[in-house]
Amino acid sequence: MPELTIDLSAIHANVKLCRALLRPETQLCLLLKCDAYGHGFSAVAESLAGRMPDYVAIETNAEAQLLCSLYPSLPILRLYAAGADDTRAATAWNVEETIVDAGHAELLSRIARETGRPIRVHVDVDTGMGRLGILYDSAVEAILAIARMPGLELAGVMTHCPVADDPDDGFTRLQHSRMIELRKALALAGLRPKLHMAASAAIFVSPEYHLDMVRLGLIAYGGYPTPRFRSLVTLTPTMQWEARIVTLRELPAGWSVGYGRTHILERPARIATLDVGYSHGYLRDFSGKGEVLVHGRRAPVVGRVSMNLTTIDVSAVPEARVYDSAVLLGRQGGEEISCDELAAWGNTIPNEIMTMTGKQNARRYAMGRIGPMRPVSPT
Repeated sequence: MPELTIDLSAIHANVKLCRALLRPETQLCLLLKCDAYGHGFSAVAESLAGRMPDYVAIETNAEAQLLCSLYPSLPILRLYAAGADDTRAATAWNVEETIVDAGHAELLSRIARETGRPIRVHVDVDTGMGRLGILYDSAVEAILAIARMPGLELAGVMTHCPVADDPDDGFTRLQHSRMIELRKALALAGLRPKLHMAASAAIFVSPEYHLDMVRLGLIAYGGYPTPRFRSLVTLTPTMQWEARIVTLRELPAGWSVGYGRTHILERPARIATLDVGYSHGYLRDFSGKGEVLVHGRRAPVVGRVSMNLTTIDVSAVPEARVYDSAVLLGRQGGEEISCDELAAWGNTIPNEIMTMTGKQNARRYAMGRIGPMRPVSPT
């Protein structure tokens, strides 16, 4: 079975690096949603003891319940518009909810009145993302109305940036100016909620975007929003992904490899089959493009990636043997395969690479340098 090794200390190092960029009064919200970006929610949450962020962002009630049991005073923000039943249950854990439209605000107010528990809320304002939130042009009036709704306590106002990963695009500056104007208008009405707009990319683009709080996701987990961010920050890798060679065969020239016979051998080749496929999150798009590391050398993926098997050409790695480790993501010897590379081969982004690793990959956790996969007996 393929295996992920998660370096928890690397996550903490990346968070510390980010915090060093912030003003003392700017809070840091660590995103633990989506199984902590594929790193394992429970393990990452438990590792926060002594390294607490100011806020954590979650998606599900199970996440909220665990965090509340571990850290009763840690503020929890749900970055998701939950349904009535989940919202009602979450009042027991003091989850701060994100309001995405006027109807959602009315639902939260009704639940707060029914339960007798006030709900702290963050209003999502659409300043140009076009996904969720109250449109900027009507945001002041809407926020004032929400602040008057019984049972609701206005904790924050937030927005999200669609092109913050392009430092040369002026649209994020426009969004920032809209948030500043919104702050001024709310202050005139006596409201001073926490403002936040910067996710991982915007944090490193400009301190102007930090406002009262930042939402740190991808960069905490060692991922770069785009390859150009490597020139802005050096992150510690947090994840190593490995599979094993389950069979090794010499195939003649002219032999086809994989579904669709998309790869025909031009010369005799030594073909290894790995115990990983798209059911584990190793994308079918990697077919004929991807590479893995075997004995510290790159071996190309040949033929199509199957559901739970992938074939590679190890002709240039004569010492390769059955049960050897193949690194899909991470380091081996002096070579490294990065999230950026996997994302480029799959025509996607590092966030998807991390979160798609799936439940079929075994996980182990380390507090220090990521090491090789544990040896397994051939029997």
